[in-house]
Amino acid sequence: MNAQPALRISALLIVTWGLASAAAAQSPEMTDVARRFAAAYEAQDWPRAIELGRKLHELAPREPAHAYNVACCYALSGARDEALAWVKKAAELGFSDAELVRNDPDLKRLHGSPEFESAVARIEENQAEAHQDLAARAARSEPILLAPRAADPSKPAILIIALHPYGRTAADAVAVWRALAAEHGAVLAAPQAFNKTGDGYQWGDTEQAEALVDAAIDKARASYKIDEQRIVLTGFSQGGMMAYNLAARHPERFRGVIPVAGLYEKSVGARLKSASLKKPKFFIMVGAEDRVVESNREAARDLAGAGAPTELAVYEGVGHAFPRNRDAELRKALRFVLED
Repeated sequence: MNAQPALRISALLIVTWGLASAAAAQSPEMTDVARRFAAAYEAQDWPRAIELGRKLHELAPREPAHAYNVACCYALSGARDEALAWVKKAAELGFSDAELVRNDPDLKRLHGSPEFESAVARIEENQAEAHQDLAARAARSEPILLAPRAADPSKPAILIIALHPYGRTAADAVAVWRALAAEHGAVLAAPQAFNKTGDGYQWGDTEQAEALVDAAIDKARASYKIDEQRIVLTGFSQGGMMAYNLAARHPERFRGVIPVAGLYEKSVGARLKSASLKKPKFFIMVGAEDRVVESNREAARDLAGAGAPTELAVYEGVGHAFPRNRDAELRKALRFVLED
């Protein structure tokens, strides 16, 4: 698993950001098992990872990501029949990331088998249904939209889309970007994820983030004149990971991307490299003490290699947080991604 795509869905978010899912927040046992599962996976201890993955499935039997993770571990251990059975189980539970299943190197040994293709077909059906449901729900959502008081409604404005971190809200993203957007005469859009987590929300998956960002762009266009060539996407933590992923899916849509402390997945660079469209500019921000610092260094190499203008800023003495001179660094990031 080059970028640990299965773990990103369930356990890795807990490990990386020190946060639990809604179920884990109510169950210390769930949090503990998820952490031990991630450690076993990283150590390539497949019998132990399988045992712990199955325990997670027992604790949350309706969560398809746990079944998917078990399938990955069985496949990596060489137990092909068991892996196929758990992929089928994940599909039956509603797993809906067809692209992940087809491209995940963990499942490479399963490719070509009728059982695998049948499971993928079911997952594609799940994905189509999920997309329809998400699009309809996102269309009903109300992102926070702000424009500078002095904005000229007849002139195209920069659009900044800010994605909140795991467990927080759209208002938290607005608090970070409100003044900076006003300085640049930009419209600010902050969508809010659907998945309730403690006092806030989490994005769930890229499909949800994509539907909500699409809806936010549409609603910004309906209210303001937007410069389609200057749309900037940013996010912190889980929001940063979603910013990476959406940039890979729609490189033509964004002038610039500013991921802050976001987990980078290897598939992002690969997709951008294969895209024939113009690449967005990336200004990557991460603390030197952050768990995701190495993945962001890898991101800088991959994205530059894919032809995307990229700058990496690593902040000494900073963990999973914005740098101490946050606004000054965000101004620098905006200048970089917006300049010609």
